[in-house]
Amino acid sequence: MPRADGPAGFTLIEVLVALALGSLVVLMAHQAFGAAQDLRDRLDTSIERHERAMRVREYLTLMFVNLEIGTPTATGFEGAPERAAFTSRVARTTGDDAPVRIEVRVEGGWLFAVAGGDTLRLERCDRGGLDYLPALGAATPWVREWHSPVSAPVAARLRVARMDGAAVDTLLFLIGTGG
Repeated sequence: MPRADGPAGFTLIEVLVALALGSLVVLMAHQAFGAAQDLRDRLDTSIERHERAMRVREYLTLMFVNLEIGTPTATGFEGAPERAAFTSRVARTTGDDAPVRIEVRVEGGWLFAVAGGDTLRLERCDRGGLDYLPALGAATPWVREWHSPVSAPVAARLRVARMDGAAVDTLLFLIGTGG
């Protein structure tokens, strides 16, 4: 509404409405940036968890592929539902690749690998189990135990149930013989 006695300006109501609208825009922008930050943090955590799981799988694969059987330094293959033990040429934290006794087991909410004297906590899990494939073939059943000083199964299957309630991961390890 024009005034007769001076220059035109804003009324107090108009200024308050403009401030309220500006405040709403700032509030919505803050919430949007906060949500984007939370999403980035969750994504970073997920990527980190995935990379850690991939390193664990790579290490376990190396253990099984470099399995020693039938050599003077090999101690045979012992497999049970909760653990597998065998000799492998996996580089330990000392850096050498001499054959060492490996044990893979699930215990106390963790997947462990014991290589020589080094105990590694690989991954958190609720429970796990191992099966062994004695021979190739579609009709060949998986067995729950394997004990032999001179032979190893063709493959080992590790099922790991995650602590966070996610689906069970099934990892298949083809067994190689370095001997």
